[in-house]
Amino acid sequence: MLVVLDRYSFSFPRLLSIKYTPTDANPRDDGSMLRLVQSMPTLQNLTMEFSPFREANHAKLIETLESHPGLRKLDLICYVTTSSITTIQRIIQASRKLESVRLEFRSCGQVQAMEGSEWRNQCNLASEALYSMKDTRIRELSLQLLSADQQAAILPPLLERCPLLERLDWDCWNDSETLERITSLIRGRSYLPLTHLCLRNESNQLLDERPALDLILSLGHGNNRSTNGNGKIYRDGVGFNNEWKAIGTTIRGLETFAIYSTITFQKQGILALIQNHSETLTALDLSYTRYLGIQVFVSLLSNLSRLQFLSIALSTRLNGEESTAVEGALSTPWTALSIKCLILAIDMGTIWTGSMGDDCIGYVFSQIGRLVELEEWHLIGPKDLLTMRRTYLVHLSELKNLKSLNFSCSEDIDIDLTDAEWMLQNWTRWTHLVMYERTYRKWTSQYRQGGLMEVLKKLVDSRPWMRICGYIPGKPRDWPLRTTLNNCSCYGLN
Repeated sequence: MLVVLDRYSFSFPRLLSIKYTPTDANPRDDGSMLRLVQSMPTLQNLTMEFSPFREANHAKLIETLESHPGLRKLDLICYVTTSSITTIQRIIQASRKLESVRLEFRSCGQVQAMEGSEWRNQCNLASEALYSMKDTRIRELSLQLLSADQQAAILPPLLERCPLLERLDWDCWNDSETLERITSLIRGRSYLPLTHLCLRNESNQLLDERPALDLILSLGHGNNRSTNGNGKIYRDGVGFNNEWKAIGTTIRGLETFAIYSTITFQKQGILALIQNHSETLTALDLSYTRYLGIQVFVSLLSNLSRLQFLSIALSTRLNGEESTAVEGALSTPWTALSIKCLILAIDMGTIWTGSMGDDCIGYVFSQIGRLVELEEWHLIGPKDLLTMRRTYLVHLSELKNLKSLNFSCSEDIDIDLTDAEWMLQNWTRWTHLVMYERTYRKWTSQYRQGGLMEVLKKLVDSRPWMRICGYIPGKPRDWPLRTTLNNCSCYGLN
């Protein structure tokens, strides 16, 4: 039954989830939406964007979060002024009973650096209020604040009050001091169930690697915790129940780790992951960091055997590496053979048959060919490597579970009918092809010249259910390529 509350609001007494994005047409939208949320006691998930320049509704938001009986998950974008640290603190406090909290605070105007005794006093009061609140129920936390000062005042006391936290995603603002405080907090805990960590750096500054490495080490099984001798964690003399992980020297560690920041994450970072998280890590995203050298790349894939998702950038430019060391790396088999999704960007110099660069690419493809559980593969590079003429494709005949291939290259597409037939014969479950912008434009240009028309026609004729998509600006990511091409009879698809 639909109960009309007023001309702006309705009641949906059994609704579980709602998503709201404001418009500028009606200044009452935010308040009406909050009244609607209050009228739905069964609501569990709220996704909401607060309109800019309407801070009067912040108090109503805080009241709603504090009083709603069923809310479990909040995804909130909220516009505040740079100085509104008290408002931010109160919104966080009001969310302490929720299990999943994503808070993204945006500035109403230009972000200004705050300073002076009054600002420091506001930060201190916000920190004290968070330190003094009761422990939260938050298990998943994503937080984006407006400045490093706000982060320093908000995040450490908040994490102190999140004993159940399992997932943490935050913009670290290149703030080494706060990273060090959080690392000390974690090391001081007898137990923290944090297994999913994502570090962002929206400031576009180079992230300091040392504090990030210390944080990784503090969360790993190398960071010993006291036990009672049977591997179970005790705190205050009370053993946790079975839903909490018992840790020893090989159990505690991250399950997923991602860095979305410019950072020189090379030998020391990979070594920290291997030594402290090799028994637990199943998903790793380093695609935003600097390109890894071939030796570090091989070290990662020959030690993190539990990986199922990997996004990474590889450089086969040797940069003075000793050839003997590289040869040793190229004889090392990967142990990460359970990867189901691989996103691999390759930076290479000029390669020719028999060169060290050619050996590196051949080695990488030979090891990818051993990933028999691989279902989705994204390949980004300057050259089209998926051809029989380059000899790399022949290594991939065992990818029987491959369903989706996404690729992008800056040079001309060299795939011909023989290559397409080989793919169809060997990749028996392949049903999805995605080409990114530059690949799409080159490929469609070659279609107009008749270059690759037979390849696409072969794919479509052999597997009519195959979805072929192009990612181009202004279109959805899964924009169907066939929609673009079907109107042209010269492509042979009509």
